[in-house]
Amino acid sequence: MLEILINAVMVLFAPILFIIAGAIQKNHPPKNINRTVGFRTALSMESQEAWDYANKQIGVYWVKVGIVELIVSVIAVILLTVLLKGMFTTTRMIATFIMVIEVMGAMIPVNMVNKELMQMKKEKSEM
Repeated sequence: MLEILINAVMVLFAPILFIIAGAIQKNHPPKNINRTVGFRTALSMESQEAWDYANKQIGVYWVKVGIVELIVSVIAVILLTVLLKGMFTTTRMIATFIMVIEVMGAMIPVNMVNKELMQMKKEKSEM
């Protein structure tokens, strides 16, 4: 039973964190450009408009990614529990691998927001 709980906590931690952090970022983004808090890339810090857009948009994407990862993770925990019962080392290795994939998945929205900011910049320069 403890094995199941440990695997569940390991696998579900990242998606839940992304949902919570995304909701906070979406609803309460940092107001001013700074180097401490917020979505800080060269593009997002170029203007207040870019900063506001990027900080809200990353929150939206993180919530979406977190929900998808949460659904997949719940299925993974159930499958790990049923299919690999009693194989503690194997389930722990698979759970760790799932966590790595989850964290990598959270980087996709960063790339998406930066591409959107590049597009906004390009459109502004064409005006």
